[in-house]
Amino acid sequence: MRSSPSAEEDREFWVQRVRKCPCCGHEVGGRFGIAQEYWVAGDRHIDLWCGSCHAHVTVVFAALVTMQEPAGDPRLH
Repeated sequence: MRSSPSAEEDREFWVQRVRKCPCCGHEVGGRFGIAQEYWVAGDRHIDLWCGSCHAHVTVVFAALVTMQEPAGDPRLH
């Protein structure tokens, strides 16, 4: 039985997924596009430009996400 992945393994899994264009699925990097990674405070940003479909996408792995669930919203039940 495989144990659950650590936070670092999970993060690296998603970073490798982002290396493909979310719009068309082509590999981004090299002569087919640009992939730039940078940090803003605790958040990890990956900026992608796809040379195949010309999409420009920024994916953010946030250090902390806080959400609020509306009470009594019938669409949530």
